[in-house]
Amino acid sequence: MSQEEVFITDRAKESLVKFSLAGQFLKGIGSKGNTKGRFTTISGLCYDAGLIYVCDFGVQRIQIFDSNLDFINQFGYGELKYPIDITVFSGTIYILSQKNKTIHCYNRDCILQKIIEQTGLNQPILNTLFFTIDKKMNFLITDCSTNEIRIFSPQGEMKHILGKGHLSFLAGITIANSNNIICVSHGIDEEGCFQKY
Repeated sequence: MSQEEVFITDRAKESLVKFSLAGQFLKGIGSKGNTKGRFTTISGLCYDAGLIYVCDFGVQRIQIFDSNLDFINQFGYGELKYPIDITVFSGTIYILSQKNKTIHCYNRDCILQKIIEQTGLNQPILNTLFFTIDKKMNFLITDCSTNEIRIFSPQGEMKHILGKGHLSFLAGITIANSNNIICVSHGIDEEGCFQKY
């Protein structure tokens, strides 16, 4: 989200969509495909410094667009294994890989800097969908198979598990300005809710 617009991925239509803060539809691009500006399985996105970074899970790449949804660049072929979510923090692009449970770190020139492997797991994460980074550079990753939030150190070592028995059908996670963890949870027959930690 920028100061004036909201960007979302529409998985049903394999498209990237832009709305005003008031909820007015402004523009949409994309359809099923593997050429630039199209997606085979669109997934997570993030907005940073006027650019939108979008995970294309099926083609295993990241596409970059400007705020007008014009294609800028793409990267990650041969390096990423099913990128599911992405965030930018302090000039580094972090991409969560669902296949091998790693975080790929790129600079703003889209050059791979390092790969962080998740360690200290007694029970492997089965279904990662969303992640974010807190002010201490910890990685917060949702496991939608167990409905838990797992917190990893900057080196990838697991530190804590949150939400056990309190969350269901996790649908998003972010860090508020107060450094509280905000997640979206919803049940099959229930309305969605926000939970704060």
